[in-house]
Amino acid sequence: MTYTSIEQSKTLMHLGLDEETADLTISTGIIPYIHIKGLKRGNKEYPCWSAEALLELLPNEVYINGKEDTACLNIMKVGAYIVSYDSKERNDIPNFVHSMGDDLADVLFKIVKWLLTNKLI
Repeated sequence: MTYTSIEQSKTLMHLGLDEETADLTISTGIIPYIHIKGLKRGNKEYPCWSAEALLELLPNEVYINGKEDTACLNIMKVGAYIVSYDSKERNDIPNFVHSMGDDLADVLFKIVKWLLTNKLI
Protein backbone atom coordinates (compact mmCIF):
# COMPACT_ATOMS: atom_id res chain seq x y z
CA MET A 1 0.00 0.00 0.00
CA THR A 2 1.37 3.45 -0.82
CA TYR A 3 -1.35 5.42 0.95
CA THR A 4 -3.02 5.58 4.35
CA SER A 5 -5.85 3.22 5.21
CA ILE A 6 -9.27 4.53 6.25
CA GLU A 7 -8.41 3.89 9.92
CA GLN A 8 -5.05 5.64 9.60
CA SER A 9 -6.74 8.59 7.88
CA LYS A 10 -9.33 8.85 10.65
CA THR A 11 -6.53 8.82 13.24
CA LEU A 12 -4.66 11.64 11.50
CA MET A 13 -7.79 13.77 11.24
CA HIS A 14 -8.70 13.05 14.88
CA LEU A 15 -5.23 14.32 15.85
CA GLY A 16 -5.90 17.54 13.94
CA LEU A 17 -4.42 17.02 10.48
CA ASP A 18 -6.37 19.08 7.97
CA GLU A 19 -8.04 16.83 5.42
CA GLU A 20 -7.20 19.44 2.79
CA THR A 21 -3.63 18.14 2.91
CA ALA A 22 -4.84 14.74 1.64
CA ASP A 23 -4.16 14.14 -2.03
CA LEU A 24 -6.26 11.00 -2.52
CA THR A 25 -9.70 9.68 -1.65
CA ILE A 26 -10.81 6.16 -0.76
CA SER A 27 -14.25 5.43 -2.16
CA THR A 28 -16.16 2.60 -0.58
CA GLY A 29 -18.83 0.51 -2.19
CA ILE A 30 -18.93 -3.00 -3.54
CA ILE A 31 -15.29 -2.63 -4.59
CA PRO A 32 -13.34 0.04 -2.65
CA TYR A 33 -10.77 1.95 -4.67
CA ILE A 34 -8.40 4.90 -4.49
CA HIS A 35 -8.66 7.92 -6.77
CA ILE A 36 -7.41 11.47 -7.04
CA LYS A 37 -9.08 13.77 -4.56
CA GLY A 38 -12.13 15.57 -5.94
CA LEU A 39 -13.47 12.82 -8.20
CA LYS A 40 -16.62 11.62 -6.45
CA ARG A 41 -17.29 8.02 -7.41
CA GLY A 42 -18.32 5.93 -4.42
CA ASN A 43 -20.97 5.65 -1.76
CA LYS A 44 -18.77 6.95 1.04
CA GLU A 45 -15.48 8.72 0.62
CA TYR A 46 -12.58 9.21 3.00
CA PRO A 47 -9.56 11.44 2.48
CA CYS A 48 -6.27 9.58 2.44
CA TRP A 49 -2.65 10.51 2.07
CA SER A 50 -0.12 9.09 -0.36
CA ALA A 51 3.43 8.51 0.84
CA GLU A 52 4.41 11.64 -1.09
CA ALA A 53 1.77 13.77 0.68
CA LEU A 54 2.87 12.45 4.09
CA LEU A 55 6.50 13.19 3.22
CA GLU A 56 5.58 16.79 2.43
CA LEU A 57 4.23 17.17 5.99
CA LEU A 58 7.55 16.33 7.64
CA PRO A 59 9.66 19.26 8.82
CA ASN A 60 13.45 18.96 8.37
CA GLU A 61 13.96 19.77 12.05
CA VAL A 62 11.79 19.77 15.16
CA TYR A 63 12.49 21.19 18.59
CA ILE A 64 12.01 18.85 21.54
CA ASN A 65 11.61 20.15 25.11
CA GLY A 66 11.26 23.72 23.94
CA LYS A 67 14.50 24.53 22.20
CA GLU A 68 16.70 22.30 24.36
CA ASP A 69 17.06 19.55 21.77
CA THR A 70 16.90 19.77 18.00
CA ALA A 71 15.96 16.64 16.11
CA CYS A 72 16.77 16.26 12.41
CA LEU A 73 14.81 14.20 9.91
CA ASN A 74 16.56 11.12 8.51
CA ILE A 75 15.15 8.87 5.80
CA MET A 76 16.89 5.72 4.59
CA LYS A 77 16.10 2.62 2.59
CA VAL A 78 18.24 -0.33 3.59
CA GLY A 79 16.07 -3.28 2.71
CA ALA A 80 13.24 -1.60 4.63
CA TYR A 81 12.32 2.08 4.90
CA ILE A 82 13.66 3.78 8.01
CA VAL A 83 12.44 7.22 9.05
CA SER A 84 13.58 8.90 12.26
CA TYR A 85 14.16 12.18 14.00
CA ASP A 86 17.64 12.05 15.50
CA SER A 87 19.21 14.35 18.09
CA LYS A 88 21.36 17.01 16.53
CA GLU A 89 23.26 17.92 19.71
CA ARG A 90 23.19 14.92 22.02
CA ASN A 91 24.83 11.56 21.42
CA ASP A 92 23.10 10.03 24.45
CA ILE A 93 19.73 10.22 22.67
CA PRO A 94 20.19 8.38 19.35
CA ASN A 95 16.68 9.19 18.10
CA PHE A 96 13.47 10.67 19.41
CA VAL A 97 11.24 8.64 17.15
CA HIS A 98 11.98 5.81 14.77
CA SER A 99 9.77 3.92 12.34
CA MET A 100 10.78 1.06 10.07
CA GLY A 101 8.92 -1.13 7.59
CA ASP A 102 8.39 -2.27 4.01
CA ASP A 103 5.46 0.10 3.30
CA LEU A 104 6.64 3.72 3.09
CA ALA A 105 3.17 5.19 3.71
CA ASP A 106 2.80 3.12 6.88
CA VAL A 107 6.24 4.17 8.13
CA LEU A 108 5.48 7.83 7.42
CA PHE A 109 2.02 7.55 9.03
CA LYS A 110 3.68 6.56 12.33
CA ILE A 111 6.05 9.53 12.16
CA VAL A 112 3.27 12.02 11.29
CA LYS A 113 1.14 10.58 14.09
CA TRP A 114 4.03 11.14 16.53
CA LEU A 115 4.53 14.72 15.28
CA LEU A 116 0.80 15.49 15.65
CA THR A 117 0.56 13.86 19.09
CA ASN A 118 3.50 15.93 20.30
CA LYS A 119 2.17 19.10 18.62
CA LEU A 120 5.27 19.43 16.48
CA ILE A 121 3.31 20.06 13.27
